Amino acid sequence: MNDLYHWSDREIVAHDPLVQHKSAFLNVPFFMARMIIYFVLWVFFIRKLRSISLSGDMADPSNMDGIMTLFSKSELYSKIFIFILAVTIFPLGL
Repeated sequence: MNDLYHWSDREIVAHDPLVQHKSAFLNVPFFMARMIIYFVLWVFFIRKLRSISLSGDMADPSNMDGIMTLFSKSELYSKIFIFILAVTIFPLGL
């Protein structure tokens, strides 16, 4: 991890006052916790969108109100997920 993120190297942190100032945010345990939270959020939204999609596939075609309700749910979750994805991918530098 030291090769990829210079702030994870203790020797660099010891000699760089700017990195020391940011050390509450830039440290390995907090980085790993953020990655786990990001992954859990991504998996939740992917599973939720897939379940809504499968429900729409199994819905009765004559029930347009039910289909439109599923579409509205899917649209709402998609909008939220796009925002979360943008906010969580940007700090990763991907």
